[in-house]
Amino acid sequence: MLEVLPITTKRSDSTLPTHVTINNDEVNGLKYVSTIEAEGKTPINKFQVRRKLGKLTDAQLEAVAEAMVYATPIVLKAFNKGVQETQLFQKLYNT
Repeated sequence: MLEVLPITTKRSDSTLPTHVTINNDEVNGLKYVSTIEAEGKTPINKFQVRRKLGKLTDAQLEAVAEAMVYATPIVLKAFNKGVQETQLFQKLYNT
């Protein structure tokens, strides 16, 4: 299973903290300025993925990660408690 986020071309002017606007370029493979909607995370079977379109920059990935925190406030609560300092977290994420 994979978790995917929907991408739309209909909301390029969105100011919601759960939305990330991505400009189109050759690296990310998008034809139009698009918005990633972090609140729409959904699981799919890996066999449903047809092909890779492109990739996001590190800065874009960080923006999506931040948007996902807003979309899933319980994660923020865990970080405020210090989950990132635990041995298990550091082992899993090599931080």
